[in-house]
Amino acid sequence: MIDLSQDVYTIREVAQTVGVTYQTANKWAKNGRLGHYQCGRTRKVSRADLQGFLAQAYKPADTLTP
Repeated sequence: MIDLSQDVYTIREVAQTVGVTYQTANKWAKNGRLGHYQCGRTRKVSRADLQGFLAQAYKPADTLTP
């Protein structure tokens, strides 16, 4: 279950929430797929950025084209 009650997430929290490895979530941030900002050495993801990423990344099976 995705907990979107927080305002800001670390990359590690995003990875745990979405169900991927830290490396995958970090790559999404580095490549610009996941909006984030730097806070010292830590990348932070806002709730709005996470919701937008999830909405964009989710594709229902019946709309996929072969």
